[in-house]
Amino acid sequence: MYCLATILLIFVFLPATHAESFITLDSVSVNENNHVIIGWTLETDVQDGYIEIHRRLDDDRYAPIIQLPLTQSSYLDTGVNAGNKAYSYYVVARDPNEDSFAVSNEAHQTIFQKLPEYDICNRQIFISWNNYEVTTSAGTPVPLPVPFDNTNVIWSFNDQGFTNQTAVAVNAQHLFFPVEEEGKYCFNLRSYHSETNISSTSNARCIDVNFAPAPMFIEVRRLSLDAGSENVEMDLLVDSSVDGAGYILQRWDSGENAFVSSDTLFSSGDRIRFDDNNPLASERSEKYRVQVLDSCMAHVLTSHEVSTIYTSVNPLSVSENVIEWNFYNGWEHGVYEYVLLRKLHGMNEFEILDRVDPFTRSYSDNLSYLIENEQSGVINYRIMAVEMPSDHVTGPEFVLSNIATLERETDVFIPNAFKPKSAIAENRIFKPRFAFFTPSSYNMTIFNRWGERIFTTDDHYSGWDGRINGREAPAGVYSYVIRYSDHSGKSHEKPGTMVLVR
Repeated sequence: MYCLATILLIFVFLPATHAESFITLDSVSVNENNHVIIGWTLETDVQDGYIEIHRRLDDDRYAPIIQLPLTQSSYLDTGVNAGNKAYSYYVVARDPNEDSFAVSNEAHQTIFQKLPEYDICNRQIFISWNNYEVTTSAGTPVPLPVPFDNTNVIWSFNDQGFTNQTAVAVNAQHLFFPVEEEGKYCFNLRSYHSETNISSTSNARCIDVNFAPAPMFIEVRRLSLDAGSENVEMDLLVDSSVDGAGYILQRWDSGENAFVSSDTLFSSGDRIRFDDNNPLASERSEKYRVQVLDSCMAHVLTSHEVSTIYTSVNPLSVSENVIEWNFYNGWEHGVYEYVLLRKLHGMNEFEILDRVDPFTRSYSDNLSYLIENEQSGVINYRIMAVEMPSDHVTGPEFVLSNIATLERETDVFIPNAFKPKSAIAENRIFKPRFAFFTPSSYNMTIFNRWGERIFTTDDHYSGWDGRINGREAPAGVYSYVIRYSDHSGKSHEKPGTMVLVR
């Protein structure tokens, strides 16, 4: 009996045995304040003890940071700023004697998002990060599989909340994010397991995005042919607040049925001059426009289309030329007037012939008073358009058309009758009219019907007034012989008859 009792007492006081304990580190995640949330699962029947959180230090050693009740399954580590670097943790379960009875076999490291970079010219944000990392928690760290099968980049625009997301591969480490609007963009990454819903979120990063500086306006101040009618000049008023902007001159190509680029300029001033050597501008109206590029050489603006003034001239009659031109469409407030310019043979400069209203497109130039004074039939015309004055402009601009040239044929016009008492002065005297040249030698002789000479002169400005020796000659038919040398020196003789009318 004694022995049995002793054996029973020994049995009673043997320590109780426990089922094996397990502690699993589920995930580590970063909250909006860049603090780390650690979550774990403990499976044990131990009632007394504590949970010990270990954090990796800067020298890669792990050290305990806090002790928590066994019943607790998560912890917010406010002693770190996970916006500056990634943090790694593992957990230990200890009994009251500080002996561990469960240790997570894994150490988990937070997802760390680096500073985003904005590519202003490609309008995209480069987002990069260090992925969630799982390693062994003892000895030399050995990489282990992560507990996630999905990763999303979650983003917000102008602080409107993280409501947008873009899926990326679990092992991806960067994303080129296209930008469609200027504003503030914020990003974080969320990895999760589609079945267990275990997840981890990175630190958030924000970046303010502005597009490349771009000119806000462009105005064609003038599109004109130069003084020699050889080049086309375009003056632009541009936004000088943007450095490095580009301007592309484009000319309409009827063969291509499109605008074709011909020149590119860069300027930080508020005025730009294009010079385009375009011989066709002397043959027709040429259409231009300018495309504006920002500092990244992206197209941001296009000017309105402007056409040069094309002027043509044709003979309307023996003593009249008709000049025609197209309207100028380059000014916002329109044209104030068109000024007709003319240069006669022997003149060095154009002179103002007339001014017409902005709705006129043609003009008849009567040359009758010039015919006998011109040494050549070559006459040049061009049109000058003057801008409508307004408060919008500091001073009205003007543009020039091409130079239209007409060479009238030299000729001699001999009337077949005259009337000394006519109401029209030029019909009162009989004489030839020399068109666009002055004879180098001249003689006119008048004969009566019996062949008697009744008048002669060597002055082509003088003529017969219908008198013989101071008395009025009778009405009737008279004959003449006119001899002259033309502008080339060639001699001519023109006999004929004319009628004296009373």
